[in-house]
Amino acid sequence: MVDYSIDASAHLKRAMSFLLKGGTASLLYASLELRMGTEARQAQYANSWGHIPNRIKRDYATTAVGKGLDRAFRIGDQIVELTYLFTDGSPPISLFYTPVSRELRRVCDLFGNYLHWPKWQAADGNGWEQWTTELLELVITGAVHLHLALSGQLLGPAMMETQGGKRVVTLKATLPSEDEGVKRLGDKNLIGVPNTLRVRHHAIDTFAAPLLDIAKKKHSGSREAFLTRLH
Repeated sequence: MVDYSIDASAHLKRAMSFLLKGGTASLLYASLELRMGTEARQAQYANSWGHIPNRIKRDYATTAVGKGLDRAFRIGDQIVELTYLFTDGSPPISLFYTPVSRELRRVCDLFGNYLHWPKWQAADGNGWEQWTTELLELVITGAVHLHLALSGQLLGPAMMETQGGKRVVTLKATLPSEDEGVKRLGDKNLIGVPNTLRVRHHAIDTFAAPLLDIAKKKHSGSREAFLTRLH
């Protein structure tokens, strides 16, 4: 068995290990893991829905796949919050769809400037410090945005589908079986209980900006603690 998980969260975990280790080589390895983690998350979203074209499911170019998902889901660069509101007094349950942001796709494209030898040859001896500083900035930005992309449970927003001649709302999610919300949603006592599904949209920057502010503070204990928590 290969001792190397290709799950998106495993890629993020390894990327953070390299980032915390420090050094130029570790930055390169971190950027590669972040790129692969982004591709894995996009593939997970694309492969979860039948209406997404196979050419999008087979692709790995983060910008092209991202545009395909944008067309399929039609929500733009936003986080979707779906909340079940039960009329029997049960506490509400919220689930989130956290897309691969345009900023993360931009970062992954820019990683290409660092993962090819000619680019490093051009920087060698002339602007090396600036080159690695810019790479560190990209790695931190990519780590924060991939962390956000992996923080949601939903594999897409609520989609309207036709089943048996009726229009129904379809939700797809990955949820741990031990999650209390999962147990409650599957509780026979709640099946058939009238409820309301509330939908809210949040700009990704609302969540990303404060995280990036902490992550990019140099010589800060809060920065190290935050990056360690992402790990």
